[in-house]
Amino acid sequence: MSRSCTTKHPSIRRSSALVAPIFALAVFHGVAAPAFAGQLKIDGGNKALEIQRQIAVGEFAPVAHGLTPCVASWKLPFYEERRLDGPWMGRFVVNQTVPENWTLVVRSLDGEVLEWRMPITAVHAPGDWWTSPVFPSGRVSITLESQAPGSLCPSVLFKDEVRRSHHAQQRGQVGNKDDRWVEASPELAALPDAAKIKSWAAAVTRMEVISPTGLMVPCTGYFISENLLMTAAHCVSTDVGAARAVVYLDSQTITGSGVRLVMAQGQDLDFSLLWIVGAHATAILALSDGAPQPLAVWQAGEALKKVSIIQCSMLTASADLLEHSCDTIGGSSGSAVQDLATGAVVGLHVAGCTTSNATAACRNGATPANAIRRRILQYSADLKKADAAAAAQLVAVGLLPQD
Repeated sequence: MSRSCTTKHPSIRRSSALVAPIFALAVFHGVAAPAFAGQLKIDGGNKALEIQRQIAVGEFAPVAHGLTPCVASWKLPFYEERRLDGPWMGRFVVNQTVPENWTLVVRSLDGEVLEWRMPITAVHAPGDWWTSPVFPSGRVSITLESQAPGSLCPSVLFKDEVRRSHHAQQRGQVGNKDDRWVEASPELAALPDAAKIKSWAAAVTRMEVISPTGLMVPCTGYFISENLLMTAAHCVSTDVGAARAVVYLDSQTITGSGVRLVMAQGQDLDFSLLWIVGAHATAILALSDGAPQPLAVWQAGEALKKVSIIQCSMLTASADLLEHSCDTIGGSSGSAVQDLATGAVVGLHVAGCTTSNATAACRNGATPANAIRRRILQYSADLKKADAAAAAQLVAVGLLPQD
């Protein structure tokens, strides 16, 4: 039976001080979320996993490369390169250890700025296995290295890796065509309030999350303060999930210790708050009440951000769900549903109808912003106790009261 290594935590090194903080966790098995007085962090559970499966664009694919025989010289270690599209994560199994100390090393080939090191010592039993952190780029090298090699080297199996395999399943498209526009579209430019609508896109960002089953999930998030990003709980609902998330901020790619879970719901209200280290967002979106008409939904689940405006309106509104007719796809989860007149966020998109080429009966779902605001306020004491920096920003944007 496979076991996760518990003898040492691997180290992550950076060769550039300009790189955003990366990878606090490398072995993702059995990491418990901190406990609070209330239920500040609630795992989304099976519902979240099922939604992740529906919108996954990648999965663990078998490799089964034996990282032996290696050359008994630190100058000529075992070496393998992977050059794949998109974020990368690998799984490795120790088949045989040796008396000498060796290290499994994965390095980014995208500027040589990220490095993950896992010591392989004689105390590791055959069958110990590790999952690497998420590397934002799929271009990595894998080596077995020793500073004082003897005549033997360990046997390590490069078991499998996350690869992109297919595009997100179309979900949430109302009518028989996709009416969403990219920022540079002439249709958007022709609107009298185009500049205002385009300005909201700066607060929206693309995310990719590696689920516990190895599926690569596209999602969207939007900043509600300088460092706080709101998204759907079925995208990120645990501390481990946050460490696996890859957040794209213009030219910056942030993951690992750069993404911290502040709050997660999911049993009744599908939303999470993430702290993004070094984000310094200059554009933020404010949560508001009501169910106005018409609406706008900026989405970043694809390479280019797109906005839904055409026939984008509220259909029904209840205490825990807003139904709307704005076109979305897999990867739109976590998008802000906004009042087209003011830009105020009235909901968080969390569910797309799954009817193919749907009719007007297709209804997409959003968590109401007023319910999110009440839930954040409900856990005011827990938030201030657990994360003072996040609480301070929530106070600054009016979502928590001053002490």
